[in-house]
Amino acid sequence: MTSATFSRAPARSATGVFVDQAGLSAGEVGGVFAGVVAALAALGKGLAWLLNWQGARSDRKADRLRVWEESLDRRDKEYRQQLEHDLEELRAAHLANATEISALRNRFRALRGAALELVIEVRAISPDSPALKRADAMLRTAFPVEVVLPADLTELVNQLGEI
Repeated sequence: MTSATFSRAPARSATGVFVDQAGLSAGEVGGVFAGVVAALAALGKGLAWLLNWQGARSDRKADRLRVWEESLDRRDKEYRQQLEHDLEELRAAHLANATEISALRNRFRALRGAALELVIEVRAISPDSPALKRADAMLRTAFPVEVVLPADLTELVNQLGEI
């Protein structure tokens, strides 16, 4: 292609197509223009696809994160519900155990009192009984009692223990 100026009017070729003096027909100019437009359109579509691909990638990543967060929230909720259920069971078991322990303490106190009454009664009847001494030792081990006696009674008990 030459660097001719387009100052002259285009001439009609033998085929009826207008041709300018530089040798380009109107069809060729239109084709070049269409080619440039097509290339720009393809480039624009390519850029749009690339940006859309990045956007779609971000959307997919966001979807995966949303699903993962929902899964974590669901598991956390289930875990909390299980903990609350277990805590309620432990509280109920603790209350039942505390009630049972209180009842056992009351029975223990009653049994300890009854055992001491029997030891005192049997000691009055047979103070030298070997069975009484063994029972007294076992009861004192099983049911330790701190008896606070007045001084005169303590002296009498010590005298009875020496007999």
